Amino acid sequence: MGSSTTPSVGHEYNRLRRGRSSLTSCFYTGGLNCRCRDQQFLAKQQGKGRFSFQWHRFPFLHAHWKLTSMKFYGSSNKQKNVISLGDQIQQYSRVSSSLMATMGPLATQKFLSKSLFFISTGSNDIFGNYHSNSSLSKQDFITTLGFAYETNLKALLNLGARKFGIISVAPVGCCPSQRISNATGGCLEELNDHARAFHAMLASLLSKLSSQYEGMKYSETHMK
Repeated sequence: MGSSTTPSVGHEYNRLRRGRSSLTSCFYTGGLNCRCRDQQFLAKQQGKGRFSFQWHRFPFLHAHWKLTSMKFYGSSNKQKNVISLGDQIQQYSRVSSSLMATMGPLATQKFLSKSLFFISTGSNDIFGNYHSNSSLSKQDFITTLGFAYETNLKALLNLGARKFGIISVAPVGCCPSQRISNATGGCLEELNDHARAFHAMLASLLSKLSSQYEGMKYSETHMK
């Protein structure tokens, strides 16, 4: 994941006005190599392999849309060039405040409610917990992770986000970096069990939040 520079709010706002397009925000902390400036980046990432992405799972996207994006990942960070989801949301909060100052509260609210937010996170957390010899059980770990996910998602919702493309955790036990530690060369099913538990937690959380926040819409990938 290379470094990138978030465009200035003024520049982005002027470009959005000229193009009359939506703001696509991508919050990325691990997993797919997210390319926010290409509205088909998700469909291109993994082809037909085990981690393949099914484009129809985002039915509200169409290839003819011209999406303008702002990304909140990729800049250097104190921890292996990874920006935490919470830090990314803080960056977005500053952008939201600047938009309000430029456009006004009502226009900003309308603008953000039409914007699309991609979120891909969780893989690094599962890797880290698995290899840290943590005393947490799988269920306790997933519960803790779910609480953090809910806190961050509510922060986005309270900042006006309503449309989400959620990329759940892939079968991370089948990553080459994990299979190499398996004597058989096969997938680490314990890691995949964590990924399945994460997906179940996330599906339940998204259903709950969509009933609590008016206008919230989402599509979510899932592992098989």
